[in-house]
Amino acid sequence: MEDAMSHYKIHAYVRTYLRNQVEQSLLDLGISGFSYCKVKGVGEYANFFNPDPHVEHARLEIFVTQEQVDPVVQGIVDAACTHAPGDGLIAVMPVEKLIRIRDCVTTNKN
Repeated sequence: MEDAMSHYKIHAYVRTYLRNQVEQSLLDLGISGFSYCKVKGVGEYANFFNPDPHVEHARLEIFVTQEQVDPVVQGIVDAACTHAPGDGLIAVMPVEKLIRIRDCVTTNKN
């Protein structure tokens, strides 16, 4: 990690069945480190015909440099967009401090 770089955390909520496509898009962009988990929630889209109003999505968390933010966001959109309600959302947040546990290398926000 380099101290001179600003880092950002991208949270992306995408349709569960499109997670593999999103992961492949990230790998194609050279992003090899990310996490995902299945989440349930209620948002803009609700299935009123289902007794359980919660919708399942995959949440991806990715740490990137400032230069990687726009290409990564566009890659996620390209892989996950179906033009239908419930496609998900992406949030980009600045990271104040990033610490790699293995060797305690720290990157501070500049």
